[in-house]
Amino acid sequence: MNKNRCAIYCRISVDRENQKSIKEQKITGLEFCKANNFEPVIYIDQGLSGGGETGKRVDYTRMLSDIEADKLDAVFVHNQDRLAREELTWFTFLEIMMEHGVTLYEDGKAVDLEDESTRMMGGFKAIMDASFRRTTSKKIKKVLDRNVAEGKTTGIQAYGYTSDENKNLVIDPQEAEVVRLIFTLASTGQGTINIAHELNRRGIPTRYAKISEYGKKDFIVKNVHTNTSEVRTKSGTTWGNSTIRGILRNRKYIGERVHGGEVYPCPAIIDKTLWDKVAIRLDKGLKRGQKSEHKYLLSGLVVCGACGKRMTGRALSGRRKDGDAYRCVNKRLRRGERCQAREIKKGALDTLIWERLFMDKHIMELAQEYLSEDRTDEKIQTLRYQVKDVKSKLDAVRKKRTRAVDLVLEGIVDKSQLRSTLEGYDLEEIEHKNRITKLEQEIDYRVDNATKAKNVYSELDEVKNKASFNLKQGLIQKYVKKIHVLYIDRAYHILIEFHLDIPNEQYVTDTRYNIFVEQRGNEIIMNTEKYKRLAEEATDDSWMITDPVISRCLRTSLQFDERVFNSYDTDNEIYM
Repeated sequence: MNKNRCAIYCRISVDRENQKSIKEQKITGLEFCKANNFEPVIYIDQGLSGGGETGKRVDYTRMLSDIEADKLDAVFVHNQDRLAREELTWFTFLEIMMEHGVTLYEDGKAVDLEDESTRMMGGFKAIMDASFRRTTSKKIKKVLDRNVAEGKTTGIQAYGYTSDENKNLVIDPQEAEVVRLIFTLASTGQGTINIAHELNRRGIPTRYAKISEYGKKDFIVKNVHTNTSEVRTKSGTTWGNSTIRGILRNRKYIGERVHGGEVYPCPAIIDKTLWDKVAIRLDKGLKRGQKSEHKYLLSGLVVCGACGKRMTGRALSGRRKDGDAYRCVNKRLRRGERCQAREIKKGALDTLIWERLFMDKHIMELAQEYLSEDRTDEKIQTLRYQVKDVKSKLDAVRKKRTRAVDLVLEGIVDKSQLRSTLEGYDLEEIEHKNRITKLEQEIDYRVDNATKAKNVYSELDEVKNKASFNLKQGLIQKYVKKIHVLYIDRAYHILIEFHLDIPNEQYVTDTRYNIFVEQRGNEIIMNTEKYKRLAEEATDDSWMITDPVISRCLRTSLQFDERVFNSYDTDNEIYM
């Protein structure tokens, strides 16, 4: 018999004071699962606040997705505040839990989410946690602002600076010489990679390598895309191009200390003339003294289906014709596990997106099919009825609240009972307000989609084949959200997401991009001149059955499943 699955959610914020460690939370959860015959599923968010946007908490978001997919039967937390320290987050979590019948265990004790008083107390605790978090945050910010204004140090200092015995920000003479060397090399046209190599060649230690002499020796680097961790020694840390770039962009080195949007004076290490010279080179995007002339139509849209990183335009080396391609940035890693995904030729992918979706107006057909005015108006009307219903419930709660106060004033109800009663009404009011906000956001989303659909019709009617590069790119970025590419089983799988509320498009193509097979409609698009000619000369479609390329792509398209791509959160661009 299969065991019920229980999520063990562990979180620790940046401020770790009085918090149970991740290890302790995990051990407690595992002991609970073992004692109650649960199959544990562990979710960990480290160094993240329980307030603010939940999208930043990758494992919390993944846990909610698993709850909504009915993959979990219970959730264990050491304390409620591990889940949420804001009212909206808490009530949203409760709503999802109750909707899917998932049991919540707080430090081993089941929480009765159906009990009104239990929900009320949980909500009240979330309100108090949120208030405490905001108050603490304001106090900390006030102290930091005062320290910066007084020229004091806060946290770890930028390379080239240190603090004196009075905690004042001062220049570190040895590190300052390295900073001046970095800017001097950059001003002569050296790129960030070359500068890093030069510092490493000279044996100049990084900040991490220096502090390893008297501090913790190791540190852990986690790759969120491969979900793997690597232990590195601080003493072995070398200079990298991203560190150099960060130094070259830091205005503190010209005496401008930026904090909270304000600029405060501080000791300068380099002069403004040298800074401006380097800044001009950086802004022009110079690399090895040459400016790239390559243009990539789908820049910023293509995502690697293997690891989740961006695929950027690259001019490939070698004698291949049409050598430009979209390639995963993870293939360029100098350390750790490189992505092995195969690049896709720029010309082929550009043609599929522009010719198929825009010139052939396929995206307009999709909009007409899924965003017709009748269907959209019906959905919006239903949502508006729901808003009206929730607003009626909200008015009823407010009337009950007013009546409760009146009963106390009239001496009918004892004053001691008023507080708990009002707290209950306050929580109901918050729930109704949150529900109204969600529904109104959904209405705005539907209306916006309907407007975009109308724009598609008018904009595509004006598009001509000789449209400028900027016009093409602007249209594509307006309607296409992401293009996921994965090479598997001798074929490219392409998944296209849209900003419109229409289904994803799925295509399969061979390694030579002869054809594209559209999975949903099982349509075959001839791409190369050879296959266009074969299709024109054929008297019927029987030749396709025996053609090895078409047969293989058709078989592959039938097996196309979005699950061949890693589970991903498209809004936050994070693969789980």
